[in-house]
Amino acid sequence: MTLDLQWQRVPLRDIAAGAGTPVLVVSEDRLRANVRDLVAGLGPGVTLRYCAKTNPELRVLRTVCEEGLSVLASHEAEVRLALAAGFAPEAIAYQRPVLDDRELDAVIGHGVRRIHAFRPDDLDRLSRAARRHGVMIHVSLRVALGRSGLLLLTAASRRLGFAPDQIDAVPREGLVIDGLNTYIGTQQEDVQSYRRPLRRLLRLAASLGTIREVNLGGGIPSGTLRRVTPIRLLRRDALRAAPPLREYATALRTLFDEENRDNAVRLVLEPGRSIAGNAAVLLTTVAAAQGSWRFLDCGRNVLVESPLAFTRPIAPLDPRPGRTSVVNFSGPTLNTLDVVEMGRRMPELRAGDVVAVGDAGAYTLSRGARYAGLAPAVVLVRTDGTWETVRRAENYDDF
Repeated sequence: MTLDLQWQRVPLRDIAAGAGTPVLVVSEDRLRANVRDLVAGLGPGVTLRYCAKTNPELRVLRTVCEEGLSVLASHEAEVRLALAAGFAPEAIAYQRPVLDDRELDAVIGHGVRRIHAFRPDDLDRLSRAARRHGVMIHVSLRVALGRSGLLLLTAASRRLGFAPDQIDAVPREGLVIDGLNTYIGTQQEDVQSYRRPLRRLLRLAASLGTIREVNLGGGIPSGTLRRVTPIRLLRRDALRAAPPLREYATALRTLFDEENRDNAVRLVLEPGRSIAGNAAVLLTTVAAAQGSWRFLDCGRNVLVESPLAFTRPIAPLDPRPGRTSVVNFSGPTLNTLDVVEMGRRMPELRAGDVVAVGDAGAYTLSRGARYAGLAPAVVLVRTDGTWETVRRAENYDDF
């Protein structure tokens, strides 16, 4: 996997010198290009909602909004942030596995009318909320279809959502139940992974008669991330790449049209990683070296996802010519699992060298922790080639 060290005519080394490290660098051009590739590949009639919890930085949300997408919010503050970014209330959907009356009242008060329900009790709660506010709420039911793979993951995924035999078409005051949604897992490199869940949702939609949208959630892959499986673990350099985003989106639309021959419902997707993932890199400095280990000035307190699950492109900003060696990257904390990457062949790396970690746009801001450190700054590289710090690094007062 290669990593572009110059974004929109701006060398990443200039940003590292000006902003310091660690710093998350977001490319406005790449955000827009990812959205446009998805829209072009999927074609007309598909609703795209950016999953805000993937990367809730205000400038990211504003850029996605300017590209014409809707948004999926996961808590009331995220709804407010979406409104501040320019999304109209009708372009915001809301989901939370456990609904709370006070938060529901606030979300509905902001004008949101599309809400996901995860269990039968949610429908009664939503109906009461609709009556309190004198509004109609459009409901999408999460369907627990399970997943293949480890038994633990299968059991865990089925805790969220309606079992197919729990769903009925009993009308409830104030509710329009017109959507079904599901989630099959992140970084789905093979479009065919969607076929069986889609077929089951379409069959269920036909039996209910009121469904107007079928929502396959997220899972569209980011092209510079590689999903690691036990078989691939020992051959990280040979990991399969996802197809280009527009090509993937076209194949997904083709699959949907093949299964939805009577055009009874429209397709909804709620991507996050495929939009934000490769639109950001993390710049981090080698703080120390010991044997094959290179200790960085941030680790899995920022890059939270395990290297046993995903591998990303990594490159030094100023590679030294000559001999290469296999190195392991650690964060700076005492957490035994603070390992960023292992077994990567690199040019010689010394303390003080800056490296770029690619595909850092998803879940770094939303899931990063204050464990033995504070959140890094965020820099936005604009389309015109200028850059600015849009979120300063956290400091003592924040802590």
